[in-house]
Amino acid sequence: MANFSGVAQTNAIAAPPVNSLPNVQVGRVRVFYDSYTTIAAEDVTVGDTITFGAERIPLGARITSASIQNDGVGGTSAVVSVSVGGVSPIVAADITAAGIDTITTIGLVTTSAGYPTMEFTTLTADMTDSKVIELQIEYVID
Repeated sequence: MANFSGVAQTNAIAAPPVNSLPNVQVGRVRVFYDSYTTIAAEDVTVGDTITFGAERIPLGARITSASIQNDGVGGTSAVVSVSVGGVSPIVAADITAAGIDTITTIGLVTTSAGYPTMEFTTLTADMTDSKVIELQIEYVID
């Protein structure tokens, strides 16, 4: 039987060893979180964007997972697409019904520093008052 090694293992046993970047191995996981509460009077439509965060996700961050939790905006379709740092989309989810939508995006690396944005790509919903949309992104940078 043959034995194979992943990239990090191959680099570690090379002569001389090749160091991995911290966003690949032995980095610290960081968590980005923000929420948005809908206001019926805002009249959200297709193409509208919500910008999240007080801090930018930095250049070179390796995104390991992202999730959207929501109360359900109602209607027949409410699809959103989340982008950050030149990576689009990191999450695309239907938030019509309440629940958690998670996508594991291992390996995506931001090409610029930026605030996460959520764009409504499909919206046939009555954006009722006080519906909460939460965004969480886990990433490794150092």
